[in-house]
Amino acid sequence: MTNELNAIRGAAEDGKDFLVKEFRSAAGEANALVDDVANSTAKGYASARSSVLDSLDAARARLDEASSRVGEQARHAADFTQVYVHKNPWQVLGGAAVLGFLVGFLVSRR
Repeated sequence: MTNELNAIRGAAEDGKDFLVKEFRSAAGEANALVDDVANSTAKGYASARSSVLDSLDAARARLDEASSRVGEQARHAADFTQVYVHKNPWQVLGGAAVLGFLVGFLVSRR
């Protein structure tokens, strides 16, 4: 079970890293295209605008794909958690009790 949980964590981190990388890539492309538009003539404006829109559409498609992949990983993690709770209810209850005690202890110290 621990190996599966570690795999889920790793997949979530990979998904997060992928989203950050794709966002930075899209932002960089958009920034470069805005610079091109600022330096272009009136004739080049239409082609630059088309290029910006194409780039944004491609970035949106990549982010949608990554979002659906992260959502699938979250559903898998939720399913795994449900199975773990059903197989180990007393351990989960004990962990929740300890966590509640610690939170109560820390809050009461204020």
